[in-house]
Amino acid sequence: MKLLIVESPGKIKKIKSFLDSDWQVSASVGHIRDLPAKELGIVFEQDKVQLNYINSSDKASTIKTLKSMANQAAEIYLAMDMDREGEAIAWHVGLVLGKTNWPKIKRIAFTEITKSAILKAIKAPRRVDANLVNAQQARRALDRLVGFKVSPMVWAAKNAGTSAGRVQSVAVRLVVEREREIRNFKVQNYFRIKANLFPELLTDNFWAELMVYDQKTLVSSIEEGKEKKEITISTKKQADELIAEFKKGNWLVLSQKKEKQNKNPFPPFITSTLQQAASVRLKWNAQKTMQVAQKLYENSAITYMRTDSPVISQEALEMVRGFIAKKFPPEYLPAKPHIFKAKGNNAQEAHECIRPINIEQTAESIKGLSKDENDLYKLIWTQFVACQMASAIFNVMTIDIQNGKGLFKASGRQVAFDGWIRLTGSATEASKEKDKEAEEDEVPLLPAVKEGSNLNLREVKSSEHKTKPPNHYTEATLIRTLEKHGIGRPSTYAAIMANIKKRGYLKEEKRKFVAEPLGETLVDLLMKKFNTSWMDYKFTSNLEESLDQVAEGKLNWHKLIINFDSELKNVLK
Repeated sequence: MKLLIVESPGKIKKIKSFLDSDWQVSASVGHIRDLPAKELGIVFEQDKVQLNYINSSDKASTIKTLKSMANQAAEIYLAMDMDREGEAIAWHVGLVLGKTNWPKIKRIAFTEITKSAILKAIKAPRRVDANLVNAQQARRALDRLVGFKVSPMVWAAKNAGTSAGRVQSVAVRLVVEREREIRNFKVQNYFRIKANLFPELLTDNFWAELMVYDQKTLVSSIEEGKEKKEITISTKKQADELIAEFKKGNWLVLSQKKEKQNKNPFPPFITSTLQQAASVRLKWNAQKTMQVAQKLYENSAITYMRTDSPVISQEALEMVRGFIAKKFPPEYLPAKPHIFKAKGNNAQEAHECIRPINIEQTAESIKGLSKDENDLYKLIWTQFVACQMASAIFNVMTIDIQNGKGLFKASGRQVAFDGWIRLTGSATEASKEKDKEAEEDEVPLLPAVKEGSNLNLREVKSSEHKTKPPNHYTEATLIRTLEKHGIGRPSTYAAIMANIKKRGYLKEEKRKFVAEPLGETLVDLLMKKFNTSWMDYKFTSNLEESLDQVAEGKLNWHKLIINFDSELKNVLK
């Protein structure tokens, strides 16, 4: 008998259907060992760190079953997920199965639950990757040190909550700082000036907006230090005076520029962009997105959903390009595929993007999915197909017009060829909210005018506007900001979002994060003590990079933990 052990029991039925009767499939149901709940569980030696794991009490029967099956098996395959967490689970399971079973153990991994992928993985087993395990152990140790050594300081303070978290507290800091930015924001009035113009002998009129006055750029509010380069029209009186000035002046065409602009499709989803897109398009939180994605993965609908790489396999490229060639006119298939590269350098986790297993299965034709699963599948399918379609092409025209000290600009844009937008229906990235003011898929084209010619004025007017405070964070924008700062990794974002909500440091109102007094007190307390260490954005980002280096075998994880603990001790003194 051969034994294959996976993480999730949801995979067992599907995997069994691909294997013959000689195989047994079981699940660890996630981690089976962890650090003790009520003590630190970390022992520091001279140049080493020892993590004292214990078997999880709620996994006693799972461990008993796995041991019994392993003892009867001729070969044991550990098929946990291929990220750091999965590698660590495989390592723990191997240790629990005991030394007598070690010679029988082989580690395999696959990015999709299909017969071909699983059989291919079985034919190419490997050892458990110690570097990935060490990276996961290092993260666990760092989090435990902050939790156990800093939390008592939080308890002792008044109204600061019950705990501190190495990454969660930094995420709360972002929300608190944004809250204070919004609270302290002073609304300012400003005016914009537009002129309705038309060429000689033509009735075609168009609007041009004042962009520069007296060689200074027009802005809603002047940035500190840019007083010599920027100008704002802050009163109606100023606006009226400028309008009177422009009415007396001539409208001279400085230049007219016509060009074709290509807009390339966006990359296929990775974990963070899928969470953002589901938040924007489906109004889901990150936790729900990952739960539904897990179901799709277990049902062989999509590839593995924890990845930081938009890379597409050659086989998948051929599949999607064949589909586009069959379903769309020839011009929608580019001569060469679009190639997307991972932002990070960590090759160990640079797996394939999140994509459909079978591109022929559309959201309308795929069977056996719940409504939520179908909605998320449609999002993934559309993003993946669109990413390999031809670029959209826009005809763009801009006219620069001089009137005295004022420079006006008019622009028009039309879709010459819709390309990938034919499938998505919009040029806005799926992971971003649609900005009505910025959405320029279609703006009327301008009439042809001659350089050096004068234009006629129909109307010049001003409009009053108010400066707006920055937006509250949503899950989508907070994840995007954490990713931008290099804080956290794909597998951690859903847990971060869930933790900061449940601990009472912020509340969610209409999908917007609002800082609670408890969160503000916590951040103030931690920033007094740890503003140059783990509460600093750059420090936290560097720590993530260090964990990546551990995963690549370039950094000693013992040294990383010892140095971090030493810094922590110095502050806590």
